[in-house]
Amino acid sequence: MKLAILTTETPHHIYFTEQMADLFGNLQIILETGSVGSQRYETYHPYENIRDEFERGRWFSGRDPSFVVLCQ
Repeated sequence: MKLAILTTETPHHIYFTEQMADLFGNLQIILETGSVGSQRYETYHPYENIRDEFERGRWFSGRDPSFVVLCQ
């Protein structure tokens, strides 16, 4: 089975993609690399840093995850 995954490079997306690669093997990963337009208001929230730190510790032993490792 071939799968295409449209995603952003966040720790939880990398983790889920790694799990899918283990189950299905053949994945095509398409990364969103830019934003569509700009917002007139702030969209960042400090929760995002807390979430990313937790996910790095939970699933990646503190290392910075990357799709580059998955694609090798």
